[in-house]
Amino acid sequence: MEGTYNVYQGEESLGKVHVQKRGLYYKFSCQCELSGQVMYDLQIGWNGGTERLGLLTPIADSRFGLEVSVPVKKIGEGDWHFSLMPRHSVMNVHFVPIHPEEPFSYLSHLEHAYLSVRDGQLGIVLENEK
Repeated sequence: MEGTYNVYQGEESLGKVHVQKRGLYYKFSCQCELSGQVMYDLQIGWNGGTERLGLLTPIADSRFGLEVSVPVKKIGEGDWHFSLMPRHSVMNVHFVPIHPEEPFSYLSHLEHAYLSVRDGQLGIVLENEK
């Protein structure tokens, strides 16, 4: 099962995963081109199962990646496919730009927030209240 695989979001290929077997573990090295507006988990699927491999983190500019080792017994046999799964709902969030010279008035809402860049502006993405 060693080799290089495409990573898909829907029908679009956004990157590659390189897989190596090291003893009782598979080592997955992934790099993808993403906007950074949404956080994504890398997921592997096979005939009859799936496994979440972890969160892609920024590498440089629009490159995001992940390196992780997973026990062979957790990964099923068959044809593997890799996909990106959004970690946060795009529909239920609010982007708040950060301006270093101004006080940040959303401190009490940071528990479920994450850092993001939109249109070149650094900011915080907050979950909208239900």
